[in-house]
This record gives sequence, C-alpha cells and structure tokens, in this order.
Amino acid sequence: MFNPTVIFSGYTCDVQFSRYHDNNLRISLVDIVDGSPVATATVNIEGVKLASNEVCIKDYSENAGMLMALQAAGIVERVVDVVQSGYVDVPVVQLTDNVMEVYETIKLEIKVIE
Repeated sequence: MFNPTVIFSGYTCDVQFSRYHDNNLRISLVDIVDGSPVATATVNIEGVKLASNEVCIKDYSENAGMLMALQAAGIVERVVDVVQSGYVDVPVVQLTDNVMEVYETIKLEIKVIE
C-alpha cells in the first residue's frame, strides 16, 4: 500500500486525510516522530467547486513550499487551476492515482473537520 511521507519545513511527516464541512478533502501533515501537527496542507475556499480528486493547496505564508513538498512525495500531480483567496493565488491540484486508491480504502473512516 502507498504510504507516503512528506518532507516539509525540516520535518518528516505522515499524511492524514479528513474532510471539511462541505465535503472537500483536507490534508494534514503530522510529525512522523511524535505525531504532533506540522501543517494543514490544504485550504478550503467557499464557493470553489472541486472534483473528488482535487484539493486547494495552501502554498503561502507559513506553508510556502507545500506544493513542491507534496509533489516530491507523490501526493499531488499537476496544477489544474489557480483561484484567488484574499490577496493570494491558491493552486488547485489533482491528487495522484496512488493517493486516490488509499483514500478510497479509508474514506469511511474519515471525519469531518468543522
């Protein structure tokens, strides 16, 4: 089974999936050593319609470099759109087939984050 780790901001991270209130996928990174939260890789933008294999990546501010880290780990593939959120451009990306396979096997266990 595909079990990616992400190197971000000096941390080696496990990937956790959950859902936002509107059912969009949420990706979080947690430290592989102690399980502490490192970053939320995605951002949920009200009114943006996403396909089931798409997420908006928070690649600005403290999360600068997130897109490259997720691409290097094989989590996301290509940018399919860019949406505006406040003063920043937010990339909309497709998840890789490997991530979608993992997600399909665990989706009943995923909880909604308010």
